Amino acid sequence: MPQSLRYAGGGGLVSSISAAAPVAIAPDSSSHQSEVSIAIDPNNSDVVLSAFRTHDLTGNPGPISINWSSNGGFSWAGLPVLPGTAAGAADPVVGICRTTGNWYCVYLDTGQNIHLAYSTDQGASWSNSPITTAGGNDKPWLGVDNVLGSQFAGRIYVCWQAGGIQSVSSIQGASLGTGSWSSPYQIPPMGGADFGVQIGFGASGEVVLAWGVKPVQLWPFEDFAMTTSDDGGATWAAPWVAVSDVWGIGSGLLEGSPDDFRWNSMPSMVVDRSGGPGAEIAHFSWTTANGQGDIFHAATPIVAAIPRAAPHTVVNPTSPNYAQFMPAIGVDQATGILSVVYYSRNGPWTTPMLASSTDAGLTWSGRGLSVPTLQTAIEPNNPNSPYFGDYNSVAVSGSRVLPCWWEQSSGVFQMYVDVDMVPRFANLSTATGISIPEGSGQATSAPLDFDEDGKLDLLVSFDSSERAQLNHNTFIGDEAPQFNNLAQLRLHTGTVSNTTGVAAVDCLGNDGNVDIFIGSADSNLVLAGDGFDFTGPGADQSALLGTAQTLPSAGASFGDFNGDRWLDLLIMSSSAGSGDVLLQSNAGAGFVDVTAAAGLHSGMTSSTSAVWADMNLDNRLDLFVGYGGPTGPANEWSPYYLNQGPDGSGQVTFTDVAGASSGPRIDQIGHVQGVELADISGDRKLDILIASNDPATATTLIGCLNDGTGAFEQETASMGLSTQTPLIDVEVTDLNGNGVLDIVCVPEGTAAIEVFSGYGDLAERGYRDATFEAALGSNPTYGLTLADFNSDTDADIFLLRPEVSADPVPAQFYWANSLVDAASPPASPKAYTVEFDRWSQSQNPNSLGIGATVTSKVITSSGKTLYSTQVVDGGSGRAGQGSSRLTFGLAGASTAEITVRWPHGQIQVFDAASSTGFPNVVLQDSANPEIQSSSVTASYVPSSSYTTHTYSWKTNYNAGTPQVLIDAGHRASQSCMVPLGGVSQIVLDPSMGGVSAAEPLQLANGQWQWTLTWNAYCSSLCTYTYYARQNVGGQVYSSSSKSLFIGSCAVVTQ
Repeated sequence: MPQSLRYAGGGGLVSSISAAAPVAIAPDSSSHQSEVSIAIDPNNSDVVLSAFRTHDLTGNPGPISINWSSNGGFSWAGLPVLPGTAAGAADPVVGICRTTGNWYCVYLDTGQNIHLAYSTDQGASWSNSPITTAGGNDKPWLGVDNVLGSQFAGRIYVCWQAGGIQSVSSIQGASLGTGSWSSPYQIPPMGGADFGVQIGFGASGEVVLAWGVKPVQLWPFEDFAMTTSDDGGATWAAPWVAVSDVWGIGSGLLEGSPDDFRWNSMPSMVVDRSGGPGAEIAHFSWTTANGQGDIFHAATPIVAAIPRAAPHTVVNPTSPNYAQFMPAIGVDQATGILSVVYYSRNGPWTTPMLASSTDAGLTWSGRGLSVPTLQTAIEPNNPNSPYFGDYNSVAVSGSRVLPCWWEQSSGVFQMYVDVDMVPRFANLSTATGISIPEGSGQATSAPLDFDEDGKLDLLVSFDSSERAQLNHNTFIGDEAPQFNNLAQLRLHTGTVSNTTGVAAVDCLGNDGNVDIFIGSADSNLVLAGDGFDFTGPGADQSALLGTAQTLPSAGASFGDFNGDRWLDLLIMSSSAGSGDVLLQSNAGAGFVDVTAAAGLHSGMTSSTSAVWADMNLDNRLDLFVGYGGPTGPANEWSPYYLNQGPDGSGQVTFTDVAGASSGPRIDQIGHVQGVELADISGDRKLDILIASNDPATATTLIGCLNDGTGAFEQETASMGLSTQTPLIDVEVTDLNGNGVLDIVCVPEGTAAIEVFSGYGDLAERGYRDATFEAALGSNPTYGLTLADFNSDTDADIFLLRPEVSADPVPAQFYWANSLVDAASPPASPKAYTVEFDRWSQSQNPNSLGIGATVTSKVITSSGKTLYSTQVVDGGSGRAGQGSSRLTFGLAGASTAEITVRWPHGQIQVFDAASSTGFPNVVLQDSANPEIQSSSVTASYVPSSSYTTHTYSWKTNYNAGTPQVLIDAGHRASQSCMVPLGGVSQIVLDPSMGGVSAAEPLQLANGQWQWTLTWNAYCSSLCTYTYYARQNVGGQVYSSSSKSLFIGSCAVVTQ
């Protein structure tokens, strides 16, 4: 597991966060890299441009390297030498023009002249335009006017310092208009040594210059000055001191001695125009010369005003053992969220850091970008040290935050970028038309498409006199979907209030329409849908519940536990007299109470949530029920019911294996408030996530990892999943499109919604606390729903959070995901959704595929394989229900492999991009040959070096090519992988050497018998998992898994 980083001090400014693996921009073991610049294309955030300076390993300066990415930084192409640059070129700064799409890189040549290299064809060719010819210049900076609505949109601005480092210098600027450069404009000096200019833009296209002011060159900055131009750089306002008393060394390094940091450095500045015209704020970040080296921040309007004097905000955690240096600041122009990348050094150990602020710099939270590296030769003024440089860079666009830094790798300094996209959300509650009234009490919710128009509607119920809501989605192409509450017209003829849990499934009539269960303290409702409403003749089918109709319930969960494809029902009871009730469907004509016959505990009254899934991969749905009270001796724990299949009478029975010492098991756990099933470790096996409010537990977010046999162990703390906040709900989806599931937790009482952002493949899977960046508010919340309500493929967040009139923003329940803009979708999908098409009545009454397990496999451009697995649940979480439309990220890839384990146990594989509706994929199991049974034998061939494996299975149809998938497991020894060709998994096909298939044999019952044999090299003692498969026209259908234990060249057992 990845290393977890914690930085002490700072009054809680920095979270404990695991560092994800960074991406090397242009790996080159023959040169050191420094002074990096990065820019995101304003028209397509997947396109990224970067440049940096190079030196050979003996310290001789090299040329500028230019690189670009088409998938958000996951992989890079480029040129080791920017055309026109020679050895010794320095100070590159890049930009991309929204108007023309051109790429730009300004730099300083060996004669100290400024050049602008540009490409009009996205890097295929480059031209070079000299800006100065007299020499004696330094520190150029580039600005591209990408402000929407600016009268100078597309104009290029280049500024620099004129004069040698030791001389008195001043700021000069020039702008590129329609193909020509204006004459340089000299800004009046503010001090004896003005230095380090940077460029920003106001909301109307005003140009903003900011720089540091010193009395002499070898001296810290005393102030930061600014000037602006509102006529495209033709004239400039008289400069003023914008931030005073900074006592800064810009981006230099401080180690307690003036010889250990560079005076030739600069502050970092960005203009936040998210507030609109007249409200633009310039944000500065710099290193202080305060004897320790902290990263400071200050903010000031872009108009001449009273300067922002000390004290300023400290960005990093304060600690006497750490020195912070070389900050670069960026801002998301949509939200105003600030990001600062910098280094934190403790002795010889240096760690790149990223800090963020959601309140204009008043408070900061940070994380490590990589593990600390031992860097013994970072001495800026040491001629034997790799060149240190003067700046880093960070680019921000919505959820994409791309910090760049150098890092030592095998003694060579290389440039890296962090591509871990941060989940970002916008509060659009008031635009949705939904109302969660103040004082409405606790609530539950379920997304559903009750009128089958392709848009997710929202059912919300309350445990107060507030009526339940049936919010109909009338989304018309904006980030905020518009809902109309149609409860009075289409939900029920009576008043639906004082309710508890809800679920929306097709459990009646086998008609493909969504039906609704609404729990209550005294009268549970089952309402049959007709594709339009729930009020027609015969809509109220509550009587089908029998005596359970009046059972005081806390919620319900549907699942087909006996495999007849009709949905059965667990009702969680709040009554000590009855306890939880398991109802078995009578082919849609009602339900039969089988609680005792199935072996469930009697009298369970503190259940808060439940989930159905095949947890031990035996083709039968198991059940986990969350117990809300403390553990005790009388069945006072969360039962884990393992499905034993039918007994002699045909009744399916369950065994509670919570607390078992071996085999399928889980610890006996109490204080469970919410439960979610998903693969959080990346091994394609369903794990259990528990939201607990137990004050005595080490972590209230309890992750139980599945070993594949249904045995669960609590071992997720090393993955970064840990919090002490009491929790009441948890949900899982991919929020940021990186191909790894994220986790959202609801705290008990008044506290921030907690978000854990997942990253990495199986070998490095981890989670970091992204609560601060997500900024989902802290008003009391009772549950949540993650679903793509605006049909843009990213998951939005609906919080069961009543309005608070005393809050400046009373409504904070609907949060739109900023990964994809519904009004302007990206050219290449960043995420995709999966849902199931309606089945015909003859095939499956479970029309929504409740209980199906869906795995998304993405292969990134860097070759990493990312797995995400989710369940289509029939009621889970806080006695509510998750979305039947699942969201998965693409991590920069163009497609994904989708594996569906259908509720009846069969497996099918799809290509996402080739599927109907991509990126909103709709799947149907309409051609499944339905593998009914499978077996395997193996025998050693005497006097040979191989074992013959014989696989047999039956199907309902004669279709496709027979195959067998063999899996040794990712932890298998090398000797166990020898028969598989040195890998952990292979697919046997008749076209392979050593593999043969017999002609299919039709049996008397109409089924078909298939046989495949494989001559495999002998191995040591190994256990293999196999799946019999049929490849039908490129679609793959699979049996449930079985295990085969092979002895040394002989069969031991199956």
